[in-house]
Amino acid sequence: MAADPGRSPAQVAAALTGAATTGLVTGAGSGSPNRLLHTGAGTTPPPASARYTSAGGRCLDASLATPGVVHAWDCHEGTNQQWTTGEDRTLRALGKCLDVQGNAAADGTPVILWDCHGGANQQWTQTGATLVSAATGKCLDAGVGANGTALVIRACNGSTGQNWTRS
Repeated sequence: MAADPGRSPAQVAAALTGAATTGLVTGAGSGSPNRLLHTGAGTTPPPASARYTSAGGRCLDASLATPGVVHAWDCHEGTNQQWTTGEDRTLRALGKCLDVQGNAAADGTPVILWDCHGGANQQWTQTGATLVSAATGKCLDAGVGANGTALVIRACNGSTGQNWTRS
């Protein structure tokens, strides 16, 4: 209709009612303006956040004391343990992304919290109980999982330090 601004009011009304979704408003009556309601694609609701708990009972924790540090820590309800999954497969907390530091692939490479850019080193897939880096194919590993244990990537081996439950 923007391409044809000369349309009459009757043509505009016919175009609007012809594209309207029916059956969403009940009892509106034939003269109701509600018959012009239309539901489009809308916006995607924000993803639900979750905690990731290791088999050792500690949670994936973005340190509040040392920015950028990600470690295993006793589980609690703080926002630094609430992770969302972006449409780009990133894991996000505190407005940052879980990141394989320096895009390195060696076993023992630290995992940090970094500005989100959506690169492969920030993309993760939960495969069974493991979180696998898209960049390396390696697993997020909490080792023995004591409080403060730095998280790293290691070749996936099924160890308890690589088992994560999303809740």
